[in-house]
Amino acid sequence: MRSKREAAGSQGFIVFVIVLSAFFILVCTMVFGSIRTSAASADVPYKYYTSIRIQAGDTLWDIADTYCSPEYDTVSDYIEEICSINRLSSGDEIHSGQYIMVPYYSQEYLK
Repeated sequence: MRSKREAAGSQGFIVFVIVLSAFFILVCTMVFGSIRTSAASADVPYKYYTSIRIQAGDTLWDIADTYCSPEYDTVSDYIEEICSINRLSSGDEIHSGQYIMVPYYSQEYLK
């Protein structure tokens, strides 16, 4: 039979292992969680809008060539969004001197 001293010693050791394991898990979570968070935030593009002035000869396709990015499935999807933002129907023409809002994506976070 084990003595009370041996039983208390083994219980103390078990408590020590549990506390040490919990501390290790906490440290790993903080270290690896912050690495994952900083890496993920660098990959996220932010969506912005800017107003542009239409120049003579500009078309929505020309604007899409300049501002459309891989976040859009197709150039047509991008042009549809421009039309929606500016309340243009698909048959509406844009005119020199007119201002329209266009969306764009950037990795830079602007405040």
